[in-house]
Amino acid sequence: FRIRNFYVSDTINRDLGVKINAYKSIRKRIKPLVKMYAQIQGGCHEEIKSLAQLKKDIESGAGEKERYDEYLEFEQKKVDQLKAVFEEALKEQQSILETFEKYHAELKAFSMTLKPEQQ
Repeated sequence: FRIRNFYVSDTINRDLGVKINAYKSIRKRIKPLVKMYAQIQGGCHEEIKSLAQLKKDIESGAGEKERYDEYLEFEQKKVDQLKAVFEEALKEQQSILETFEKYHAELKAFSMTLKPEQQ
């Protein structure tokens, strides 16, 4: 990160500081986002297996037939939870991309004006 390495000043323009902090927050926000996607992926694989087993049980008439609706409702709740996590992840991803697009070009151009000999 060129700004961290080459920008030396006792004071910093407030607008520049806000932009740098917002841009730096992107890295901190990506790790939880990756965890969310891993959670979604694991949950989807688990749910696919659960639904396949439930379908197999229903088709073969195994288990307590009077509870099939209850089992389906339970699985629907799990799918709804996965959907909610996915929607939250998409919103966070979009927010990260917006922050990146808003500040990247300007901060990159600023960083390219900095020279190592300014230290």
